[in-house]
Amino acid sequence: MSDDLIKRLLAEETDLTDCAVDRIEELQILVRLTDEIKCSYEKDADQMRIKLAKAVEALRFYAVFYKDPFGNRARATLAELEKTE
Repeated sequence: MSDDLIKRLLAEETDLTDCAVDRIEELQILVRLTDEIKCSYEKDADQMRIKLAKAVEALRFYAVFYKDPFGNRARATLAELEKTE
């Protein structure tokens, strides 16, 4: 092999290595961002579960202690929620 060919091959290998390193760094950033989004989603989901539980408790109160129309609406809403669980 000639010296020029060896130099070109080494240069190409370096370029490919640099490219691979760049791609790995980009993937690491994407993984970190994905983890952050997942944590944010889980936190929001937990907050929504808490709010839903409070709303269900309020509906149960209205269903037990109120007659028409609030009690009927509360019972109907609770029945709908039970269907979807």
